[in-house]
Amino acid sequence: MDNITGRRVLYVEQRSSLAGSRFSLLSIVKGVRDYGIVPLVVCGGDGPFVRELRKANISVETIDISSLFSISPRRITTNLLSLIRLWRYTMKMHVDLIHSNSFGAHIFAGIVAGLLGKKTVWHIREFTENIEDTPQKKRWRKLIVSVLLLGATFLADRIICVSEAIRDHYANGWISRKMKVIHNGIDLSEFDNNKRTDYLLEELGLCGEDKVVSIFARLTPWKGHRLFIEGAAQIKQQMERVKFLVVGSQLDYEIGENYEEQLRNLVRDLKLDGDVIFTGFRRDVPNLMALSDVIVSTSNKEPFGRVMLEAGAMARPVVASNSGGHPEIVIDGVTGYLVPPDDVEILASKILTLLRDGERAKELGKNARERVEAQFALEGMIKKLLKVYAELLGGCDYP
Repeated sequence: MDNITGRRVLYVEQRSSLAGSRFSLLSIVKGVRDYGIVPLVVCGGDGPFVRELRKANISVETIDISSLFSISPRRITTNLLSLIRLWRYTMKMHVDLIHSNSFGAHIFAGIVAGLLGKKTVWHIREFTENIEDTPQKKRWRKLIVSVLLLGATFLADRIICVSEAIRDHYANGWISRKMKVIHNGIDLSEFDNNKRTDYLLEELGLCGEDKVVSIFARLTPWKGHRLFIEGAAQIKQQMERVKFLVVGSQLDYEIGENYEEQLRNLVRDLKLDGDVIFTGFRRDVPNLMALSDVIVSTSNKEPFGRVMLEAGAMARPVVASNSGGHPEIVIDGVTGYLVPPDDVEILASKILTLLRDGERAKELGKNARERVEAQFALEGMIKKLLKVYAELLGGCDYP
């Protein structure tokens, strides 16, 4: 039986911004390299994600696959040329297997893999639609996903779902047999309670006596920032010394109506100026989590919830919406609290419970850390992924 060591895996990603799915892919390419896989990456454009790959000495090529479903003649021409470039690059680099990481990448990767007789893995990290989509956008997305699922029947050899919620959302006919749930994992060495927080107090204008409640999410409506801010208003009526951090920014490809400005207007309307602090995009997330007493996720239909893993790794209790992949991470009353989506009163009540009962918060945080160590460590996820690769590559040995 051949060993999987030395096999060349091409990872295809549509976007070049830094967000949850790209952070997860970055962890994967670094992780498989430690087991002897040679990772190669094709990205749809240049950006922070590409710079992080190069910093880690990962081979990366940029090919414009950023807009697969546009029907303009210019875009169709660009996509055909990009498909040819991807085909040539795959041949040139002697790729053994192709692993695509986003909707826009799956069809490109699948076609090239089919033409070259290579095995392919589709990694599904998204639901069909965002909660803020208009009816027209939802119909368009539904059509796109129907095309993708049809493509998966013929082009995907294995489909990895980041949660059972994602699997159940897409399970349909023949492709269900190709699906396997592999939860995201995180590098626990990046998260510990010894992170510095002193510099943050001065930078953010906080007092050492302040309680801190934080949300870590890119600024987009389905992440539920409005609910978080409305909950902050209710909490401030009952507790004076508490501040709220909104950590994240709006991605370039989502720029349209200025969502951050809407949120800032809501803060002013609720008279929370000085209490809700927008930090923008940050690279010191573990430090900000160490500063936080409670970490919140108000996402509606979160595909998985990487932030919940990071919070648990920092031994911080969480309050999360009971939807999407959250229940697969958070055990209600054990590692945090699950609350009904869009119920601001219960959200505020659970956060207040943790702010008022430090011992309870500490207990839940300790349980969360233990759960992440046992169930969501990066090494375990990488080994599950390598097993999939080995099966597709003809029964290779794997660690």
